[in-house]
Amino acid sequence: MLLILYTRKEIIEKYDNRYNFKKSLNNKEIFKLDNGVYSDKDIVDPMTLVCKKYFSAIITMGSVFYYYDLTDVIPTKTYVATNINTYIINKNVSKVIVLSSPINVGSGTIKK
Repeated sequence: MLLILYTRKEIIEKYDNRYNFKKSLNNKEIFKLDNGVYSDKDIVDPMTLVCKKYFSAIITMGSVFYYYDLTDVIPTKTYVATNINTYIINKNVSKVIVLSSPINVGSGTIKK
């Protein structure tokens, strides 16, 4: 089964209103993983959660090496590269500040 993570706005849209959302949360149909992040599974990979919560961040350093099985050292924190304006409060996430120009390399927008 495919893992899907939802933001608070996305999950309320899926369940049509806050009442149905709260009802499914109490019935354990969905699970609150972190502030503003929900899923249909109760256990999720920490890096997947970080990617959903901080969508503009890039996973870096030991975290990405472990994710791609290039090292056997399990990182104690998830390292992310962000610009200076990104605010991260999570004891398991370590922020690496980079200039804004390298963050946008390789990204683009799709015109409809």
